[in-house]
Amino acid sequence: MRRRVGRRAIRGLARGGAAAVTTLALTLGLACDRARIHDDPRASPAAPGTAADASEPPLLSPRPPYRDPSVLASLASLPLAGLRAEESKGVFRAKLGTRDVLVVAGTLELPQQWRPQVALYRLARRLELTQVPEAIASRISLQALVAASDDVTRRRIRDELAVLPDGRVPLAITLLPDRPTTTRGSRYSLEAAAWARAAEADAPPPADASQATEGYVALVTLDYLTGNLFRRSVAQDADGRLWLLDNRGAFTEHPDPRAVDIELDKLKRAQRHPAALLRTLATLDEKTLDEDLRAGSYEEWLVHRRPIAEVLQRARALRGLVMARSAERGERAFDFGPRPPP
Repeated sequence: MRRRVGRRAIRGLARGGAAAVTTLALTLGLACDRARIHDDPRASPAAPGTAADASEPPLLSPRPPYRDPSVLASLASLPLAGLRAEESKGVFRAKLGTRDVLVVAGTLELPQQWRPQVALYRLARRLELTQVPEAIASRISLQALVAASDDVTRRRIRDELAVLPDGRVPLAITLLPDRPTTTRGSRYSLEAAAWARAAEADAPPPADASQATEGYVALVTLDYLTGNLFRRSVAQDADGRLWLLDNRGAFTEHPDPRAVDIELDKLKRAQRHPAALLRTLATLDEKTLDEDLRAGSYEEWLVHRRPIAEVLQRARALRGLVMARSAERGERAFDFGPRPPP
């Protein structure tokens, strides 16, 4: 097909048409781009007779490199094991070495659903909010995923997952907390209502509610910035700390403005905010987010341009709110009370 298109462009060029010159340049450029993608040894399918198996490492490649060591990168040479399907399509629990991980893969209906998992982690790190565990992008062969699964999960993998032409599956791997957690409702639950009351109270919360209250404000902050209107649950460990594990709804394009305003209203009623926001929101700009979320080639981008612009617009509003709360309450605007003893 490439040869036929090329011949047509050359015949047009011989007639002296300026449009033919453009056609030829675009045709050759597209062919070169495709060749670069498929000639990349990382994207090459396994040779016949050497199909990937359960011993294939996940090929983790963190971007950008943060100052503290990446736990997932240190486990990159280990294979996934014990893959178990969750209720949602494309979501699995697995083992990576001795650590439990959450695997979110692209599905036939939602081939890009893994991208927000990594994108929200990077935004949270930029804002120094620690409630989002480390997440990293990866590509693992379909054979390796099948080999690491039980019979039920194998059928789910074959029926649900989107597979690239090279036989690999794009996915996100999220490091789960190393302590047991309990699932809590993040919006319409008794726990969420108690966290909201503690955040809105004039006095700081008691020690046993300190981490949950700060985690709740961080949760609402991230969901407001990224237009995540689909979160329904959050994980809580024995110390009361909240963990945002399922972040597939982040960076929604064209979210309902009224629903986004509801999240902003929660932040307006809060009498305290994470102290880091006063500093980190001021450093958030288009260049910074491009480095975190749009680095590398187009297929490596985690977020498109419009959601980034919306994040920056909401960040400006949130910074003004945090600064106003700081001017009004001083240090009390960042006081979440005493921490529980370790």
